Amino acid sequence: AGRAPTFRVQGVEAPILRETLVGNGFRQTKDTDSLILWSGSRISDTTYRSLDEFQKVNHFPGSTELTRKDRMWCHFHSMAKKFGRGAFDFIPETYVLPAQLEDFLACYERTDWRWIVKPHASSRGRGIFVLRDVADLPLEEVSVVSRYVHNPLLIQGLKFDLRVYVVVTSFAPL
Repeated sequence: AGRAPTFRVQGVEAPILRETLVGNGFRQTKDTDSLILWSGSRISDTTYRSLDEFQKVNHFPGSTELTRKDRMWCHFHSMAKKFGRGAFDFIPETYVLPAQLEDFLACYERTDWRWIVKPHASSRGRGIFVLRDVADLPLEEVSVVSRYVHNPLLIQGLKFDLRVYVVVTSFAPL
């Protein structure tokens, strides 16, 4: 039998990933020539440049444009300008703070809407809260403030997220 394929995990605890890979014959390593590199955060440009064609990673350059709430909103906003707001009417009124603070405050003052505040780069619901007072806005860091959706679609009485996960097998050129 040949050598077991290897994987490397950096910057994150990933017990389920480890168990899955080990259970499928992989061996964990600290070597840079592993078949799989699983990173909890952005992978450095130097690391990308040193990868061989056979190596797989869980992040690609520029992926935060899709995964961070503030960047995603900026892209929706620019597309709505280009193609019309009607094409994006499924997205509630949203502002990225502190950059759009003035616009948000103007909307906040003229409406009685409820707002939800989310950190720009957090996950699993961490740091999310319903805004009770504008004095509670976290202006020292980037956050996304969206109109709270009243009467949302529920499944068995519970709110839910619909997420689509895609496996990207190659970017050529990377």
